[in-house]
Amino acid sequence: MARIKHIALHTEDPVKTAEFYKKVFGLQELHRKPLGTGEEGVWLSDGYIYFAILKIGRRKN
Repeated sequence: MARIKHIALHTEDPVKTAEFYKKVFGLQELHRKPLGTGEEGVWLSDGYIYFAILKIGRRKN
């Protein structure tokens, strides 16, 4: 049976959004790209599903 293993969510504030999902759903933080790098995001997991929370917008050159 097919299952969802990865979800990506775009938001204005990845850190604040990640804190919500960690608190409410008990997800664990796996990785974080620093703010201001043009690739802002936080990656979470429950051990089965991987959840990427990414900053809205385009990468600045």
